[in-house]
Amino acid sequence: MPRLDGENIYLESVKPQNIALIRQWSAKTRDSFFLNKTTLTASTDYLAMLVSSLDHQFYLAHNRGGQPLGVLLFSNIHNPQHIAEVSLTLQPSKNNTKLLQEALEAGLTNLFSKTNLVKVYCHCQPHELELKKILLECFFKKEGQLNEHLFYNNKFHDQEIFGLNKEDYYK
Repeated sequence: MPRLDGENIYLESVKPQNIALIRQWSAKTRDSFFLNKTTLTASTDYLAMLVSSLDHQFYLAHNRGGQPLGVLLFSNIHNPQHIAEVSLTLQPSKNNTKLLQEALEAGLTNLFSKTNLVKVYCHCQPHELELKKILLECFFKKEGQLNEHLFYNNKFHDQEIFGLNKEDYYK
């Protein structure tokens, strides 16, 4: 998978040999349940399979100076329903929101142009305000909420669902 370039960012495709770096980096990121729980608790073999799969695109997002901004994971990109999911997480910094938005846009543009997908979903939690801001700026719309859907840290948590239709992205 080639590197994807934006004006202020670039996305680098993750390779199986990057898994240790992903685990180390994910431990320092904000509370992004989906990506952090996967990268921190899954076996190395499972993560290597995920990273190597043709049905997933896993990227490290960097600014032009090479500093990491976040991780993007596009899942199920070749399914018969033409619907995929994206998970992303941010490196803690006040300046990363616009840059990670640019990274998501680069990934979405590549994904929509190279696959037959018509919709992408993103699941997040109510407290992930920066992530929700990025999703809304990229034309995602809140489509619903699952109350007390996730159980971790000995309590239930809500999950919000955002969706993006390909036609809305290109308007």
